[in-house]
Amino acid sequence: MSLNMNKESVSYSEYLRNNYPITDIMCGKPRNPIYGVGINDSDYKTQPYDEEGNRLKCPAYKSWINMLQRAYDIKYKEKNPTYRDVTVCNEWLIFSNFRKWWIENHVDGWQLDKDILSPHNKVYSSDTCIYVPSWLNSFILSCKGGRGKYKIGVSWDTKTENFRVHCCDQRTKKQKHVGRFKTEDEAHDAWLKRKLEIALDLKSEMDQVDLRIYPCIIRIIKITV
Repeated sequence: MSLNMNKESVSYSEYLRNNYPITDIMCGKPRNPIYGVGINDSDYKTQPYDEEGNRLKCPAYKSWINMLQRAYDIKYKEKNPTYRDVTVCNEWLIFSNFRKWWIENHVDGWQLDKDILSPHNKVYSSDTCIYVPSWLNSFILSCKGGRGKYKIGVSWDTKTENFRVHCCDQRTKKQKHVGRFKTEDEAHDAWLKRKLEIALDLKSEMDQVDLRIYPCIIRIIKITV
């Protein structure tokens, strides 16, 4: 990654580890598995109270818990069916293993993504995950299929009785009109062409995040239906 990574969260996690260690009395105390599978083997208090009684939360632990929730919380899966088959690799079921990777890869304000580098991936792991800025995550979500009755990017305009195409401009966050077409296939092809153009415009910004991203994005766009 060529960007200068913002590491305030990493520094804060290290601060908690250095200042709120697990005492000898607490070391032997068993901990309940997180969502039935996660093992919190931390040697420090991940959610301690400060001297004023305020609850502190380790950002590494928070990221780990959020990942486990997406993979193993039944209620979460019911509300978010795209996570139905998602799991976490065995290595990352242990907090200390995830935290080690998190320290090296986390960027403040960015989001953990599991399927940019490997489309359709269902497993959170060090081989498949990467931290990306929110605009890139939004761009990827807008590239994926399953957008209602018609092909992605296409809707029916009842007034003109044509298929209408819109594409989101990632810089303005607004939908831009591409055109109207007689057939659904023509409309989708127009969406595909415009989406590839936008991706090319954003290539330099993607490359600053990770050089692997742009070709993966192109692959994701081209496999949409």
